[in-house]
Amino acid sequence: MDFFNMKKFLELSEINHDHCISMYIPTIRKGENTKQNAIRFKNALNKAKNELEQRDLREREISALLKPTDELINNSVFWSYQSDGLAVFITPDDFFYYRLPVEFEEMIFINDRFYLKPLISMLGSDGRYFLLALSQKEVKLYEGTQYTIKEIKLKNIPLSIEEALKYDDPEKHLQYHTGTGTGKGRRSAMFHGQGTGTDAAGQKKNILRFFQIVNKGIQEYLRDETSPLILAGVDFLIPIYMEANSYAHLIDSAVQSHPGDLSTEELHHRAWKAISPYFQRDREKAWTKFQENKQNDLASDDINKIIPAAYSGRVQYLFIPLRHQKWGSFDPESMSVEVHENRSQNDADLIDFAAMHTLRQKGAVYPVKPEEMPDKSEIAAVFRY
Repeated sequence: MDFFNMKKFLELSEINHDHCISMYIPTIRKGENTKQNAIRFKNALNKAKNELEQRDLREREISALLKPTDELINNSVFWSYQSDGLAVFITPDDFFYYRLPVEFEEMIFINDRFYLKPLISMLGSDGRYFLLALSQKEVKLYEGTQYTIKEIKLKNIPLSIEEALKYDDPEKHLQYHTGTGTGKGRRSAMFHGQGTGTDAAGQKKNILRFFQIVNKGIQEYLRDETSPLILAGVDFLIPIYMEANSYAHLIDSAVQSHPGDLSTEELHHRAWKAISPYFQRDREKAWTKFQENKQNDLASDDINKIIPAAYSGRVQYLFIPLRHQKWGSFDPESMSVEVHENRSQNDADLIDFAAMHTLRQKGAVYPVKPEEMPDKSEIAAVFRY
């Protein structure tokens, strides 16, 4: 499984070209049937070639455009290690692919930008969060979603209490004592850092000092973030870090366990179990706002209003139906929307368009089953103003 997050989504959303190819392919994780993965990919490439030919591209241009895929076609190891779906993005200058735990419907889409809506379930109501694993000997920061977790390599942050105390006055925190030793009349030397005081109050004071230094670095790293932060650690460390914390989106729930006793997979499982109610409450809040504001023009299920609002950065919450398209076009100059019953060659999926622009402007997008849409609509939004 490959790591995919909001940063990568937004980077893909910024790419424009006359021929942006987006391919979504269902894949098989294990067993004899994994041989079907490469076959499905080849079939999808053939469909892409046919569509490019219909767009009057010459064979030489098509071959050059699809050449980066050659390295995958014959890579038997790659095809043996898949997740539930493969997402592939191609332009003359770019080639990206992600093995993801999402059961995609097969789709090949060619337009002037990538088609990204099938990936939103990895980002929207399924939640992106940060996990800070705490112990006195080691601190680790992770970025996670419901499906994935990845350690973030921290820089310029002390990762242990021993390292942190070196940032203070070493004369103040290090005392030298001698005591009667054993053997040949030697006296043994012992160093006692005040940061490791034997009494509980002294220990807490020094752990707090350690966490204040860690918090300063974490706050700097997460400065422009709004995603929630959850802590993992033994029970007496959690309240001490909460006292030191200044990140506005730290949540009260925590993983009450020593992180070193858990595998990354188990840590991920426990973190999602603890934090998922947070995302559920957020979605319920958005639902309530839609119901409260649909009569006063601060919420709407009219696609002709939602598309210009999303483009202008006015959409705060957006509900979209899973595996549903609405084909058409949008003119930014006149701010007009044209909806088509059937897809034409240059049409965009307007739902995808609205979702992409909402996420770009730090709005929230909630992909839901069609029957769970507010008022059974095809799209619904709450506006910022």
